Amino acid sequence: MIRWSPRSYVAGFRASVVAVLIVLGYFLFSPRHDIKLPTSIPSPIFATPESCPVATSAENVVVSVKTGASEAAQKVPALMQSSLRCAKNTFIFSDLEQDIGDYHLYDALDTVPASMVNTNTDFELYKKQRELWQTKQNIDTLKDAKNPKDPEGKSAAWTLDKYKFIHVLEKTWALKPDMDWYILIDADTYIVWPTMLLWLNGLDPKKKSYFGSEVNIGGVRFAHGGSGIVLSKGLMQELFVSHNHTATRWDAQTSEKCCGDLVLSMALGEYGIELQDVWPLMSGERPSTMPFGPGTPEYWCRPALSFHHLTPVDMKEFAQFEKIRLDNLVCD
Repeated sequence: MIRWSPRSYVAGFRASVVAVLIVLGYFLFSPRHDIKLPTSIPSPIFATPESCPVATSAENVVVSVKTGASEAAQKVPALMQSSLRCAKNTFIFSDLEQDIGDYHLYDALDTVPASMVNTNTDFELYKKQRELWQTKQNIDTLKDAKNPKDPEGKSAAWTLDKYKFIHVLEKTWALKPDMDWYILIDADTYIVWPTMLLWLNGLDPKKKSYFGSEVNIGGVRFAHGGSGIVLSKGLMQELFVSHNHTATRWDAQTSEKCCGDLVLSMALGEYGIELQDVWPLMSGERPSTMPFGPGTPEYWCRPALSFHHLTPVDMKEFAQFEKIRLDNLVCD
């Protein structure tokens, strides 16, 4: 699958096309894989005094944020105060349990078997972070650490991240079971919350559904983690009720793969569950790099569900746009 490279746009044009994307997306929608968005708003949508959409479905949606200790302090507050300011059920997972202001970060990896943690060099950073945090409450010296297996390549934090995916979902189910929808995102992912709620409202959570923006590596189709992954209650029950200890069973295979989002798809495939691709609704682009223009009809008149690689400043700016739009909505 081709993914477009980022382009720069004038700020005024950027704001107008994003507005068109979100507003017209509610009414005109013809996606791939026959996944249908309701063609009309099912109930009046209006804003609370906090500029949040009013929707009863929000009570049954859980968002899990996956981050790392080296970036959490910079990214988590910005995400929680912008994209997720209206989310009712949010859990944050990292490779170190800690509190950042009002936000508690759970350790995503504390259920990985000790035999793997102690023998796999991918977990060297994990062990060093815990030791430093316990003694000094500061891990800044590890920020640029490299994986011992590849000292010239990816960071140790990037390598460690792949082990979190299934463990995060397993822990989320334990913390908040039997909700309708579970969304897994990175700390630089922006969920367009009103649009996401409307979109989910037209889908059946009892079905075993796995949605995201498709990537294909070695013939394995999987949802790109940074764009966000949406999983239904029916799927989560299959993954963590019908089959216990799914995360632990996949830890060994994860060490041999590039990416945790790929491994998650492999685990789901074992149970006959395939990805339903909803790109470009869930996108790896930033609002400023969406490739609108001649030759890119896929992006026009579609609802925007997510963006990726937003900086804290990007999140603040887009949240302000959302607040203005919600405050101007009129309840019929």
